[in-house]
Amino acid sequence: MEESQSIFDYQDHVVSALEATISRDRFATYLKPAGFDKKYAIQLYVWNSKLSEALHLPLQTAEVTLRNSVNERLCYLYGTEWPTSEKLRLVLGDESAANLDRVRGRIVKAKHTPATGRVVAGLSFDFWASLLKKEYDRPIWQTGLHPTFPELPSGMRRGDVAKLINQIRWLRNRVAHYEPIFKEDLSNLHTMIIRLISFRCPHTADWVRHHSTLPTVMRARPTLAHREVLIASEH
Repeated sequence: MEESQSIFDYQDHVVSALEATISRDRFATYLKPAGFDKKYAIQLYVWNSKLSEALHLPLQTAEVTLRNSVNERLCYLYGTEWPTSEKLRLVLGDESAANLDRVRGRIVKAKHTPATGRVVAGLSFDFWASLLKKEYDRPIWQTGLHPTFPELPSGMRRGDVAKLINQIRWLRNRVAHYEPIFKEDLSNLHTMIIRLISFRCPHTADWVRHHSTLPTVMRARPTLAHREVLIASEH
């Protein structure tokens, strides 16, 4: 996203308009950390948006890596047409089965064939994460965890992977719903994302690490010193 090189003029009526547009409840999330300085709170809001944007490549790659990895395992166990497998149907919990049905239904409604590739692309991160739950340990992961994640450190179990995935899922959902993330330990979460990718492919993990702009954006956190620049520019 290209940024303007000029300083935005935060006049009082503009600040009030932004607060109303963002909503007072959402704005309050930024107002308290900003010491109730509304103009500084807006800077934190913008920074939060940039942090979310910087996480797009890491989160996108982690999600694609996860879904392709689990899809490979399901194909091995239930065949390449696993979305219609009755054997898998007996294994899936009600929620996962309902999610699968909804995705297939949307594809059919759009007048497309619900091929496995389309179904895989349409299923949510929540669906893939749910398949790492304890109830799937025996039917899916008992002998399949390390073949699916070939670079998984020895000693790591399904529960360890599931915990890591759920922390990433939590962050992914906050980013997807434009929630505040600026107060979180994003450095640690970023490491978790890259670590998950590395379980499948270290080269891909290195590629994401190289191209990720999150560390740079994190260092660009606005401060009250930036606020003083804004004040000076208004006079």
